[in-house]
Amino acid sequence: MNLLQAVYCNQYYELNPKGKGPAARQNGNMLVTVALVFNFFTLMVLLAVLVPGFAHFWDHLFRDLFGDLGGRTIGRIIAAVPLALCYPLVRFTLGTQEKFDQMIQTYEGLDPEEQKRISNRGMIYFFVSLGVVVIPVIILVLR
Repeated sequence: MNLLQAVYCNQYYELNPKGKGPAARQNGNMLVTVALVFNFFTLMVLLAVLVPGFAHFWDHLFRDLFGDLGGRTIGRIIAAVPLALCYPLVRFTLGTQEKFDQMIQTYEGLDPEEQKRISNRGMIYFFVSLGVVVIPVIILVLR
């Protein structure tokens, strides 16, 4: 199983014993979407750190687009747009009910130790995606 599938399996592993197995697909869709957006932001910030002029270009673009809006409002818009674009892609590709059922059927066919390992891998991927976006931001701010 790949890392994105492991996120779904993690949700199933966590929620199914509580009787909330059907919610695992929806939670998986959201977590995969958020992880992919974090990966995208990490790439963008790394480019801003490594490529001369890249950060300057985006700074001017945002100033032209948003004018005098506050930082919090701009941040919400910048986060909402990739989430709104990415969620339907996840929902209608990897996150369909049919694909989820196939994933879970494969997952349930594994021994409990392998299930736990896959579940942990999904959780680690999500939290690493969250944490890794912070490191380039710190580098960019301290620069």
